[in-house]
Amino acid sequence: MEKGAGEPDELWRERLRAAVSGNGGPTAVARLSGVPIQTLRNHMGGRTKKAPLEDLRKVADALGLSSSWLMALDRDETTGFAEGDVAPYSGDLPALEEPLAHARGRWRIMSRALDLAGILPGDIVEFDLNDMQPPRGTVVVAQHYRPDRPQADTVLRVYEPPVLLVRTTDAAIDGRPIELGERTVVMGSFRRLYRERRGS
Repeated sequence: MEKGAGEPDELWRERLRAAVSGNGGPTAVARLSGVPIQTLRNHMGGRTKKAPLEDLRKVADALGLSSSWLMALDRDETTGFAEGDVAPYSGDLPALEEPLAHARGRWRIMSRALDLAGILPGDIVEFDLNDMQPPRGTVVVAQHYRPDRPQADTVLRVYEPPVLLVRTTDAAIDGRPIELGERTVVMGSFRRLYRERRGS
């Protein structure tokens, strides 16, 4: 008997589609994860019948997702992203009606890590996912792996190689520089910011 759309083998596909569309599309996610683009499209399009666990794990690691969430091993409807400074954005802000440019992704800002740089919680920021070595001083989104956590944090920082820096007034945010290297990978660099009109 065939499983319906609500069964786990379809849920993983829905979650994969959402993760890919929220992170610049198949080309960008294939590059970040190492999963061939045609293979990724096969998984998203229904040509893969069984959940491809190794490929899903690679995508989850590349995007800072919970592997168990992406594989639909749990039924939690949250995004599965590690706690961090940003979350994938796929809303309907009028200013975003134009199509997302190739190899770009949008994230909603969730922390005050760069409030002194004028980037505030609730802002929507578009990043170029092909630009992983931008000029110094550029705002970037990065994946940071800590020894005490099984998945990466998605962090918003200023690119000042060999480190990433915060620019914040929030004493609760760890202000220590994050070293670039094996444990920290830049995913993309700042291109545009959108801010919804806030009440007076």
